[in-house]
Amino acid sequence: MANTKVVFFGLGGAGQRHLRILYSLKNKLKLNFFTFRMINKVEAIKKNFSLDKKKLSVKYKDLIFLKKKKREKKKKNIKIIKNNK
Repeated sequence: MANTKVVFFGLGGAGQRHLRILYSLKNKLKLNFFTFRMINKVEAIKKNFSLDKKKLSVKYKDLIFLKKKKREKKKKNIKIIKNNK
């Protein structure tokens, strides 16, 4: 079975909650994760919604950060859009 590609268009508190849950299942479900966020500017959020001192790129080493230009070129199986506005 091919790997399933999951893209996140928002990694605030709710988006990171989805990422945490799916990341714990990544090997079982063969998931790959993508986002369009800035690597060094986003801190991970803990389950209790306090900030983790780690950046997303450190905590989720398999999370692939893409430039916006590549957004349309990559085909994804699952898209998760989280926006509180």
